[in-house]
Amino acid sequence: MKFEAALKQLAFVLPDSCKNAEIIFQKRFGGEKPLQVTVPKQPFPRHVVSTQQLSSGFWHVILDWWDGNEHYWTEQDILIN
Repeated sequence: MKFEAALKQLAFVLPDSCKNAEIIFQKRFGGEKPLQVTVPKQPFPRHVVSTQQLSSGFWHVILDWWDGNEHYWTEQDILIN
């Protein structure tokens, strides 16, 4: 995952074997409800999700995906200004 702050987006690559995926944004402080975004299936591996709707502050991001056999995830903290 790569947070592109200037473009207000999170970019990532999923393997061809990916059956479904979602991104979960959890605000570190402030008590906001987590935001879950289903990643649409597309023919190319690079995906981009906008962070425009997120309020300023620290966010914990979880990219969660499934290939039909195994479950995978990666996590990252980002700062929205």
